[in-house]
Amino acid sequence: IKVNTQKKYLWRLIVSFIPLFIFAAYRVNFGLDYEAYYEIFKTVHEYPGQYDDLRAEIGYLKLNEWLPTFRSLLIVTSAFTCAAYIFLFYKVIPANYAWLAMLLFFLAGDKTIFFMFSGIRNSISISILIFALPLLKKRKLLIFVLCMILASYFHKTALLYFPLAFLPSILYPSILSP
Repeated sequence: IKVNTQKKYLWRLIVSFIPLFIFAAYRVNFGLDYEAYYEIFKTVHEYPGQYDDLRAEIGYLKLNEWLPTFRSLLIVTSAFTCAAYIFLFYKVIPANYAWLAMLLFFLAGDKTIFFMFSGIRNSISISILIFALPLLKKRKLLIFVLCMILASYFHKTALLYFPLAFLPSILYPSILSP
């Protein structure tokens, strides 16, 4: 459906991602790590504040502690992931190419959808990176680094891939020019 304003484009993206959100929010036993995430959630609720034996990062453990059910964890993380994708499409992809981007997004489902919904901690961290990317363009490096630190509380690999995302802006400064 063609749109002629950015506001309509945003609404089209939101509507396009609603089925994916519903699928993700109500998934059961999806992905290789689903059972492990479920066990972490149960352990956090059985022994609140006692994280010594758990390998997950503290931000993820706190999120588990704050949310009342495992389903609510899936709903919140699915909404955050879909919001990040909507944000990415809206900021990066012109409306007239959204159909192609959506096609490629689903064709690469093992690297996008499946990966993000099976690796909950990593998807939170990657979603934070997606939301932080405009900070590179605006050269707000301190806030970008703070986002990296926040993301590392959910998955330590953020300490690796945030700098990797920053690297092209150093090597090719024109990539961020308007």
